[in-house]
Amino acid sequence: MTRVMAAAPAPAGRPWVPGPFTVFYRFDSAALDAKAKVTIKKAGKVAKAAKVTEMILNRRADRSGARGYNTKLSQTRLDVVEISLYNAKIPGDVKVNISPLGEDFPAVKTKDGMREAKNRRVDIKFRP
Repeated sequence: MTRVMAAAPAPAGRPWVPGPFTVFYRFDSAALDAKAKVTIKKAGKVAKAAKVTEMILNRRADRSGARGYNTKLSQTRLDVVEISLYNAKIPGDVKVNISPLGEDFPAVKTKDGMREAKNRRVDIKFRP
């Protein structure tokens, strides 16, 4: 596994595999619930079928809590997703690009300190 901290732009003509897949989290948790496990299983099946060579993981957080805490929690969430995808039999030689978006690019804009479930997530994309 090769890990890169920022997702590079796709080379011209290089398609995305159908997706993306999004794993949501409960407040102040990195545990996968039943729905998240189903999402990861589905992503794993798609990735295996498409024989992916690259996986892009974007970690995000809501704005409740301190920025440093949210950064660490969103990284833990991303690690859980990555390990779960490998457990779903994604090949170990898949290149992994990580975008640590944290609180900076929310799906739903909120004021600082506000909880928003749609912002507590890890987005998964694949390329063949």
